[in-house]
Amino acid sequence: MNSKIAFLLSAVAASAQAYNVSPDQVKQLEIIMGDVKSNLFSYMALVVNPTSGITFSNLPDGLVDIGANMAMNANYKPDYSKVDIEAVSTFITKLSWFSNKLEPELASAGVPMVGGKTTTTLKGAVTSLI
Repeated sequence: MNSKIAFLLSAVAASAQAYNVSPDQVKQLEIIMGDVKSNLFSYMALVVNPTSGITFSNLPDGLVDIGANMAMNANYKPDYSKVDIEAVSTFITKLSWFSNKLEPELASAGVPMVGGKTTTTLKGAVTSLI
């Protein structure tokens, strides 16, 4: 094989980061992505609000791709191994509605979100869900 092609293939493989996601983390991500799907406008409000500190480029790895695929294909089965769950944990616990809505859902499913929890909410965050 041509060494240039081999180098290119290895670079592409390295850029597609794979994360080790446990079954509990898959449940967490399913709950979170279900909330995103149900409340898309609230999440989008964060992305378009320049004071929120949230942009498409700083969302955790894998979320934008999964969200876009879920929006376009009802039968899409997400590959959560491409999601940086630690970054999701840090991000999601900062949402103003995390403690009132997501935290109880995660706890009742037996998969509470750990790590990255803070009492600070995102600046300019939407405070109620539509």
